[in-house]
Amino acid sequence: MLVSSALHGNEIAYYSALTISSYAGPGFDDYLDDMRSREGAESAKNNPIIGVSLGIIAEKQLSNSLSTRGELALSARGGGYLLKYEDGRKASTLLSEINLQIPFLIRYTTSIGDNNKLYFIAGPSFSILLINKAFIQDGAEFSMHSFPGTDPTLIGLSAVGGIGVELPFSGKKIFFELRALTELNDSITGYSHAHQRQICFITGIK
Repeated sequence: MLVSSALHGNEIAYYSALTISSYAGPGFDDYLDDMRSREGAESAKNNPIIGVSLGIIAEKQLSNSLSTRGELALSARGGGYLLKYEDGRKASTLLSEINLQIPFLIRYTTSIGDNNKLYFIAGPSFSILLINKAFIQDGAEFSMHSFPGTDPTLIGLSAVGGIGVELPFSGKKIFFELRALTELNDSITGYSHAHQRQICFITGIK
């Protein structure tokens, strides 16, 4: 994930991330309407979920400022919705996924003082769905179900962009990164223009 001021060939980094994921698009609005009608609710509201990611990065420097990066990460993604009923009852559904993420990114780096780096990343990311479950809290009752209504897409393609800083620390380098991901394909089978969005707050070391 990090680039030094001299060319060192391949470099490896490790990271963890806090993520905020949600569904978006007119197709997900249709999905919410279908869930509201099926459950007899008064309204349905989009409800993002919080998750984590763990990953490893292999980076190849092309110049002092430019590098390519391949990643492999386990990422919690998905979204959720909140149903409200006429009697005041609420039911929250979390559509949780565990994905294998495989981004291929370009990184541009510039210096911001002695040994400190500011960098930008962009590129595509492929995802493979490993596990998906729906967690439903209806009042005091909590249950786990299969994905309600339809199936999620098994293989996805996303666009990734982000900004980060790299700092020296005890002979190593640490980095902090803010990354945004938008899925380019439909996330839910049978609903056009329903895709996932994710914001990642990343920390790592190499």
